[in-house]
Amino acid sequence: MRKKDKVRRHVWHESVGLRRVLLRFSVCKYHCRGCGRYFRQRLDGILPWRRSTEALKKQVYRQHTQGISRRSLASNCRKSDSTIARYYDHMYDLENRKLLTLQVPRVLGIDEHFFSRQMRFATTFCDLKTRRVFDVAPGQSHAALAPYLDD
Repeated sequence: MRKKDKVRRHVWHESVGLRRVLLRFSVCKYHCRGCGRYFRQRLDGILPWRRSTEALKKQVYRQHTQGISRRSLASNCRKSDSTIARYYDHMYDLENRKLLTLQVPRVLGIDEHFFSRQMRFATTFCDLKTRRVFDVAPGQSHAALAPYLDD
């Protein structure tokens, strides 16, 4: 393998305040003498053939989940509406896969807490083995928690 060349890359990163961030850097282009193929250096957080970081996609996902419209996000990021939709779908699939692979704890702790005047109580489910909160469900009584527990 030999180093063939250096290539400039331009990748959009998540915004800092109201300023958009464009990362400009050089990556090495390599030539494999065994198979004759050319390839470029891989970087963490930037998928191949992409012009934006995973951090930007997470930011778009969080903002769209919080209620900011795709049109507003598209004008803020200076991307098209369909690009914002692709970013959201990509991050939604990642989050969904995380939830599907989530394992139910073997030792489950249940605790009720007074939450607010409107919701009254919230029930917290904890994994006592790892000492982490597993999930939080609104309600305290069996009737209020039945739809949650049936899932």
